[in-house]
Amino acid sequence: MKDKFYDIIPENKRSIRNIPIPNKEQKEAIEQKLTEAENSFIENVIEEQVPHVTAKDSPKKPARKASHSMDGIKKGGKKKALRTVTPEVTTEAEEEVPPLTPIPKRDIKHKDFSVEPAFETLDSPLEEEDPVSDSLGRTETYESWNRNTKKGYVFWIICGLILALLLITISYIFTGATISLVPKKYDLSVSGTKVYLSDIRHSGIKVTVKDELTVDVDGTVSVDRKASGTVVLYNAFSSAEQRLVANTRLETSGGKIFRLTKSVTIPGQKTVSGKNVPGSVEAEIVADKSGDGYNVGFQDFKLPAYKGTPRYDSIYGRSKTSVGNGYSGEVPNIGSSGIASSTKALKEKLLSLAIKDAEKKNPDSAMYALIPESYITEYGEIKQTVASNGKKVTFEGSLTLTAVFIAKDDLSKAVLKAENMIQNSTSTKSQVNYTGDTGSLRISFPKDTISKDLEDTQKMYFTVSGTSSIYTMVSEETVAQAVSNLRKDRAVPVLTELTDSPDVQIEIWPWWKNTLPSKDRIRLKIN
Repeated sequence: MKDKFYDIIPENKRSIRNIPIPNKEQKEAIEQKLTEAENSFIENVIEEQVPHVTAKDSPKKPARKASHSMDGIKKGGKKKALRTVTPEVTTEAEEEVPPLTPIPKRDIKHKDFSVEPAFETLDSPLEEEDPVSDSLGRTETYESWNRNTKKGYVFWIICGLILALLLITISYIFTGATISLVPKKYDLSVSGTKVYLSDIRHSGIKVTVKDELTVDVDGTVSVDRKASGTVVLYNAFSSAEQRLVANTRLETSGGKIFRLTKSVTIPGQKTVSGKNVPGSVEAEIVADKSGDGYNVGFQDFKLPAYKGTPRYDSIYGRSKTSVGNGYSGEVPNIGSSGIASSTKALKEKLLSLAIKDAEKKNPDSAMYALIPESYITEYGEIKQTVASNGKKVTFEGSLTLTAVFIAKDDLSKAVLKAENMIQNSTSTKSQVNYTGDTGSLRISFPKDTISKDLEDTQKMYFTVSGTSSIYTMVSEETVAQAVSNLRKDRAVPVLTELTDSPDVQIEIWPWWKNTLPSKDRIRLKIN
């Protein structure tokens, strides 16, 4: 190709940047001129070898159509050798004409003619002064072609950059992950398992409620009932004991007289941390007379027997319970059994109301639950009021309830630990929660273990009995925090340890990503 190029293109035309590209019409004109030049060359050769034979007498060979490439270079193809021409000679001379020498085959690989005259003769359209134009009249040269080609490269490079930017944007906007877990199951069957309150989260709530209960009665009966109650007697006189006999009088500030039902001995005072602490004892008292006039409630009492002596201000009594229930007159004919059953019904009603009120004050009903019988009850005085027609009795009462709420998940975990079904949690597994149907368990809170102020929780316990299914559970926030930005193959063992789950599956999108996204793009699915 190099030889052809340098043979055809003159030295002053060899800059490929200045070679115009011919169009279809120009290529046809070039081919026509090349064909004519080739025919002329053949005729000249014949005339040189056979001068007495005219070109008219020579058989004509059909002209070959020249083939040219886009750059104006004549394409060499397989050519047939020129046939030997033996013309019929009619001449005046009688000499025998020698045979014509065959025309050698033309080899286009060698120089057959000077390039410069060929271009001058053909009046080539490839002259620099005659540039090639396309169908729209635009001139196209190598420089313009190269410039357009570079523009094409730039276009595809920009398209590639836009596509890469689009993929990065999609990866950032639509990236996410879903973690699927199958919780581990524990089948629980216990009987009398002891759980200490100090091992679980709990909350104590105190409420007070009041209510009444009205019952029908069959007529009235006459009664003469004295008011009664419980007092605490104090001895701040000396360290010696002070004995009081039965029927010893106690007087209120209003002049109402009550008497001790039994003899009592008041301990002497003691010195504690440099201070004198009076001795004390509880005692039952009853009104000196019957009637509701002695229903005095809570009072302080003096001993009239010590009046005018130092003991009068140093030995005294104070109500522990309200002093009342005294009555004189007609009362409903309800009987002692009716009063007992009505009082019991009222207390049950008060307890139900108190529990509902305490549950409303539960700090977190989803987390904490009230354990059955895990409460302290303190009932007030039950009063009776007879209707004006004497056919109905209204019982009035109050209740102060101290309820203990515990965390349900902590209860499940504490029972599993007490049964040695799980070991003490490691730093990783300490974040695992254990949840289940704790409502199916029977829970007993012994009364002797309940501290009224819920302060000594180390000694407080309850027992659990029954069957239930407990499952492991971990919050979505904990899972996302643990595996965010981790590779998938590293995240699986972390989740297995963290959740105590036998089956962990991770799905990340877009599909080509293999690293979990940030924690806010991770979702937890419990199967």
